[in-house]
Amino acid sequence: MGVNYGQSRAELAGNDTTLNLQKQQAAVVALTCSVNKFVQVIGEYTWAQDKWYNGATQDANIGVLGTFIYW
Repeated sequence: MGVNYGQSRAELAGNDTTLNLQKQQAAVVALTCSVNKFVQVIGEYTWAQDKWYNGATQDANIGVLGTFIYW
């Protein structure tokens, strides 16, 4: 099992109106399971959010399921 969280922030510089994204953040939870010596199954969930200086936000919920095959 793995857990991760990250965040980045930006500040407005003077009268700069081109940069209006204030904060981006994301949290990830990953689970792995070894089926046998050659196959591993991975499940991952990510929550991400963007926030702008005008107060608007955008959320994303992302789920992934995959495998690793070793030879």
